Amino acid sequence: MKVRVLTTLLLCGTILSTTTFASNSYAEEKKSESRAVIGTDERVKVPDTTKAPYSSSAYLSMYTTSGTGTVIGKNKVLTAGHVVEGIKTNWQMSQARVVPAKDGNYSPFGSFQVESIDIHKGWSVNNNRDNDIAVVTLKPNKNGQNIGDVVPVIPVKNVPHIPLGTKGNMPGYGGDKFGEMWEGRGSIIEQSALRVYYNIDTIGGNSGGPVYNNLNELIAVHTSWYGTNSHPTKNGGSKITGTNYEFIAKHLDQKETDTQAPSQVTGVKATNVTKNSTQLSWNPSTDNVGVEKYEVYRNGARIGESKTTNYAVNGLTADTSYIFTVVAVDKAGNRSQVSSGVSIHTEKEPVIQAPSQVTGLKATNVTKNSAQLSWNPSTANVGVDRYEIYRNGTRVGESKITNYAVSGLSADTSYTFAIVAVDKAANRSQMSAGLAVRTEREADKPVEGQTTWVQSKVYVGGDKVFYKGIEYKAKWWTQGNTPGTNDVWEKLSTGIIEEWNSNLAYTGKSVVTYKGIQYQAKWWTRGEEPGKSPVWEKK
Repeated sequence: MKVRVLTTLLLCGTILSTTTFASNSYAEEKKSESRAVIGTDERVKVPDTTKAPYSSSAYLSMYTTSGTGTVIGKNKVLTAGHVVEGIKTNWQMSQARVVPAKDGNYSPFGSFQVESIDIHKGWSVNNNRDNDIAVVTLKPNKNGQNIGDVVPVIPVKNVPHIPLGTKGNMPGYGGDKFGEMWEGRGSIIEQSALRVYYNIDTIGGNSGGPVYNNLNELIAVHTSWYGTNSHPTKNGGSKITGTNYEFIAKHLDQKETDTQAPSQVTGVKATNVTKNSTQLSWNPSTDNVGVEKYEVYRNGARIGESKTTNYAVNGLTADTSYIFTVVAVDKAGNRSQVSSGVSIHTEKEPVIQAPSQVTGLKATNVTKNSAQLSWNPSTANVGVDRYEIYRNGTRVGESKITNYAVSGLSADTSYTFAIVAVDKAANRSQMSAGLAVRTEREADKPVEGQTTWVQSKVYVGGDKVFYKGIEYKAKWWTQGNTPGTNDVWEKLSTGIIEEWNSNLAYTGKSVVTYKGIQYQAKWWTRGEEPGKSPVWEKK
């Protein structure tokens, strides 16, 4: 094991000379708190000191020293005896401050003044490291709140034995971190009746801090490091049992200390299981004080927490099995038993299957500049989302339905249209067979005096001709009937006023010219001369 030792030693932030003394139970040198990092420094910064149980750790500024403590009662903080033994006068006590959840220059819950200090006599009288603990009583803050009103109270339980190998963690205010809370993690490696030893990294300033087990239960107060020939090999603390527990318990109002864990969570179920997500829900846990949150575990590893009785799980892998469990945590940090697990298997990745090719493409209402397209519906295993419309190979639009109005075309021009179906997974069908469409021609514009009518030609209803620059349309079959002289022809050109013809029928509002004067018919007429018949009136 690589051990790094800094020659300058600290006791809770105060530089002291090195003092060694033998331990009866261990053939090692035993030193006051110093910079004892065992191997690589594996401490990590606590990202949010306002979350339990970190919010219950406090920075102690004790006149000439600094250290760490734990909120264990309404107005009580547990720490190491040697952190507070330097307070000798009332004035010195008035200068002391306790700051819960301090994070550098940020004090989210304010600070508290010290009212009194009680050190275990095993330390204050006998200098026995086994009893290096103290209880600090605090005054209410300026708002009349006690420290236990603003942060959770950590339960104190008798811990006579801790299984070796138990995982542990220790948050605190190392002197090299300038008021920031950092946390070391490791394992319990040895213990005696009143002491516990661990390989958790510490630095001067961590003295008095809490030592938690893997369930975040308080098991000891950190006090010192141990080594041989000035080389640290382990750290140690005063275990909360025996006379240590009795000393702490007499300072606590047990009615104010929450040591009861929430009830086990039941009814965990998973709904809306997809290929990469699911929705968890469960029945509420109950607690004598109140449930603060629920921790959610996936295959034994915590993945998040919720203030409610449901949690959205994302980032799963398709076609994979998972087991989810939930733990309830109360406001004091007590944790319930792990719930029964709920098993899920995520959906498989959908098979990539393109929509069917579009068929039945046709065009109707083709004009000189527009057309109406329609086609048969495509099918897809995940559903068709839309259709893309292509003109001469270029996409010109899309439609959610099976028809599309094409506009902006040029007259007398050929186009090829095709359709591609796109499903809800963005898979695309093959392009449909192309549909050729030719737009109508622009209407012919007559040349002045132009005539296309042929006297010998047979015309049927709808045929159009020009006669002396005027366009006409045949109403029915005709041959040899001169346009403008017979009712078989309907004049299409506008803005051209013809000379009155006695052989033609005129409808109401028809306009003619006669002997240089314009007349308008009031009603239908034939053969009645303008200027002589009342059917005509001058324009």
